[in-house]
Amino acid sequence: MFFRTIEPYFALLVMLATTAFAAWKGGPPERLGTAMIVVAWIGTLVMQSPGHQAVPVFLVFDGLCAVGFLVVAIRYSSLWLGGAMICQAIAFGAHALHLSDNTPVHWHGANVYIMVINLLSYLVLCILIGGTCATIQRRRKADREKVEDRARTVRRPDWLTDGSPPPAGAL
Repeated sequence: MFFRTIEPYFALLVMLATTAFAAWKGGPPERLGTAMIVVAWIGTLVMQSPGHQAVPVFLVFDGLCAVGFLVVAIRYSSLWLGGAMICQAIAFGAHALHLSDNTPVHWHGANVYIMVINLLSYLVLCILIGGTCATIQRRRKADREKVEDRARTVRRPDWLTDGSPPPAGAL
């Protein structure tokens, strides 16, 4: 795997950092989303062979990721997974459109197909970071509520609440 420009290295670094963060701090939906992204990325690299067109491979793996995100979104009722599934479905549509009409469309000198696919890939990673941050916040809130519930159930000694001096051996 030899990249000719710096952008694939940057994308690889961002993908690895994002998936490591989600696998480390995220809950089960984030870990499943991370696993799907990594498997699709590795599967795409394995399935590409030199000299062959890569769009059908991208089409297959983006379609599988979209369906996988849909299943996990339904299972865990996670809003961020729905956003990731929509991004993957749009990427699937872009691959299908590119496969049916292979003429490159340029906008200000840039290939629109490549821009859309890269943008959607980064959006999925941003959505994964957002889902992981939401899970971290949810855990912190649950821990705070657990401590507050414990504090409510602990019975305080009478001498702390009635204003009379404590008994001689209380302290």
